[in-house]
Parts: sequence; C-alpha cells; structure tokens
Amino acid sequence: MARVVSIFLITLFSALSTAAAFAQTPPVAPPAAQASSAGSVAGLVALETGEPVHGALVVIIGSPRTATTDHDGRYVITGVAPGTYEVIAQREHLTTGRETVTVTAGQAAAVDFTLSLEGVHEEVVVTASATGQTTTFESFNSITSLDTVEIARNMGTSVAEVLEGQAGVSKRSFGPGTTRPIIRGFDGDRVLIMQDGVRTGDLSSQSGDHGTSIDPASLQRLEVVKGPATLLYGSNAIGGVVNAITPQEAFRQSPFAGLLGGVSLDGGTANTQAGGNGSVQWGNGAWMLWGNGGARRSGDYDTPIGTIDNSATRLANGGGGVGWVGARGFFSVGGKVEDARYGVPFAGAFHGAGDEHEGEDEEEGDHQVSIELASVRRDARIDAGLHKLENRFIDTARVAVSVLDYQHEEIENDEGVEEVGTRFDNRVVSARAELLQKPLGRVSGRMGVETFVRDYEAIGAEALAPATR
Repeated sequence: MARVVSIFLITLFSALSTAAAFAQTPPVAPPAAQASSAGSVAGLVALETGEPVHGALVVIIGSPRTATTDHDGRYVITGVAPGTYEVIAQREHLTTGRETVTVTAGQAAAVDFTLSLEGVHEEVVVTASATGQTTTFESFNSITSLDTVEIARNMGTSVAEVLEGQAGVSKRSFGPGTTRPIIRGFDGDRVLIMQDGVRTGDLSSQSGDHGTSIDPASLQRLEVVKGPATLLYGSNAIGGVVNAITPQEAFRQSPFAGLLGGVSLDGGTANTQAGGNGSVQWGNGAWMLWGNGGARRSGDYDTPIGTIDNSATRLANGGGGVGWVGARGFFSVGGKVEDARYGVPFAGAFHGAGDEHEGEDEEEGDHQVSIELASVRRDARIDAGLHKLENRFIDTARVAVSVLDYQHEEIENDEGVEEVGTRFDNRVVSARAELLQKPLGRVSGRMGVETFVRDYEAIGAEALAPATR
C-alpha cells in the first residue's frame, strides 16, 4: 500500500510543479493578462416550443470545457482559448444541437440551441478522447457508444447482454449471470472492464463462470473502444475497453444548479426478469450531491426445449457521494456497493462438487450438486485536480484514487444444504494521474501514469492460482 501512495504523491506533485513552472516561465503573460486572453461561450438551450431544457450537457469539441444548463436552460463556459470551435448541446431523448462559434480574447460568444424530441443523436465519448470529451463522429478511433435509450432497448441482466450484437462485440456466457463482453475475439485479461474510468476489480477475466456485476440500468452510457486508443489503459486493454459510465460522472467537473434524476423499470417474460433503478443529482453552485440504487432479478429461463435449471440471477446496488467544483480546482468523493448472486447451469456435472456421491446407490446416479456464485463488490473513490490552468501547455491536471474490495464465493447447493466450495478475495488500490494538453493548432493529447496494487487470494477446492500481493 505504501508503494502506491508514494507513486501517486510524486505524480501529483510533478503535475502541480510543472503547472507552476509553466506559469512562471517567460515569455508567458502574467495571470491577469492570461485571464483576459481567454473568452467564454454562453447561451440558451430550449425546445422547439421555447421551453428551457434543464440538465443538458454542452460540450466544446476539441476542448475539455463543458457545462450543464440550469433551470432556465442557460449555460456559461469560461476559460476558452481564442479560436473557432464546434459546440454541441445534448440531453437524453432529444436531438443534438451543433453550432460553430468563434471565441475572441476577453469576449463572450453567444450560442443558442433548439432541440426536439428524437431518439437518434450524436454520441459523446470520453474513454478514447485526447481532450476530455468528443463525439464518435470526430474520433478517429473505433468506438461504440450507447446512451440510456439504447441501453433500455437492449436491457439485460449484464452489460455483456446489452452490448451483444454491436459491431465487433459478442459475449462469453455460461448462463445469464456469467456473461462478459468479447471484443474482436479477445476475452479474459485482454479486455478491460471499467466503471467511470476505473477498473472494476472483479474476477470476471479469470474464469468462464465468473461474471461482471454491473447493473446496466444504473448507467448513463456504455462505451466500447477498439484499436490504438486502448493503449491509454495498459496491456490489459489490448483487445478493447468497456467503460460503464454512471450519471454522476458527467458532472464531476461541470457544476450545475437544481435537481436532476431518473427512474427506470424493465421486465421480461422468458425468465420473469424484473428490475428497477433510480439516480438523483443535486447541485447548488459549486457543490453537488448524488445518490443511486436499484435491484434486479431473473428466474430460470425458458427455451423451446424446456426450462434451464439454476439459471436465475439477482443483483442489488447502491451508492452516493459529494463533489465540489471551483474556478481552478475540483474534487469529489463517493462510494458504492454491489451484491449479486447467480446460478451456473450444468456446472455440477463437471465441477467436481459431486465426487463424494460416487459409489452411492445407482438410483441416485443422476444426482447433481448445483453451483451458485455470490459476490460483493465495495468501491470507494476520490477524484481531485486543477483545471483552466494559466499556462501555455497544460489545461487540466487530475488524479483518481480507487479502493476496491471484491469477494465471491462458489456455493455448492446439495438439495437445499449449502456449502462454500471456494472463496475468492481481490482487493485493488489504483491511482491514475493525467495531464490534458491545451490544443496547439491541430495537436492535442493527454499523458499520465497509472499504478495499482492487488491483494488476491483463493481458498478452497478450486484455488488454482497462488495468492498474489
């Protein structure tokens, strides 16, 4: 643990020192002059009827600058370098407005947007962007992005079921609870699953009967990245990256005023699926509070040849946090808990759990022990950084530190008598620091460092891997 903390502090100190050095190195103008050299973009986002749109996201393409509209549909984006930009305004279930604006030093450029009710619009992406946020149209990488509408249309028990059928994406499945995305044929430790840009810490890459426990109904967006942009996330992402983005992630660096929220309900007949999820964000100027939670269950699913026994699943989750955004800095702290349990169909036939029954009466030769997996994932996270820095090269310096505690038990169920066969514990402390470069003509980018320490242990009949620290 000490090694991770020391690396994180050195990285953050280097970022702050570099920003300070840039600000003091000639011929950079003094802060007052630099502040006056930047401009701003402001305006109104409204419907065709003239009603204001509250909670719309306004993004300057090619810049890390974003804003969220207030109750009156108005927004202001400050600290924008002079130049010509594409600006988009977007909210779920509405069209995306796009306008071109020229920003001059010390002046406010006015840009208004008119949106209408429509399910098709441009998708904002952050996972593969060098500048913080862009769209799938501007990105040169191969990216798939699903918003809340598309997630709801393809709702399932896991993110792999939602993504199945997207270009280059399939799923690995040993039952509904064990699914995991496969990207361009890559699986296991070659596909990285993240939530809000941080590793999930689960063990779905380790075995075919281990699944991901993220509830797709709790997400605002799902992004799949293929190609060279995956290098941003290390060798674990060589096959691709899946980033599950929650509603509060959009507001970590974008303050807003008022109350935003949403509720989703879904159901299915083939497996008696039922689920519900809700989230709420409250902003008061620089401060923001958020909370979310939900539950989902499905029974054994029916097929044309019969019911698949032991294919039921259940999942519950909840979380919350607080954040602050100032003129030059931001921070947030939050946490969440996920509790899941699912069956693994036919696993008893080869799992080895029924070996002790060998030699018993032939009439019981068909007896099989059913296998279920019960998991708990706890996550605490701190984000902090500086933005709108007054220097020529670095615009934003940010750090995310996450502490993950994941446990799951493989439970052998012998006619109602449960026994834990194998227990897995995985604790991960990760730190990621990034510097976002200010655009220099057509050149933009970001650089950073990531480190994590893992404490892994398996105890039981299937503890095939040694403890790792």
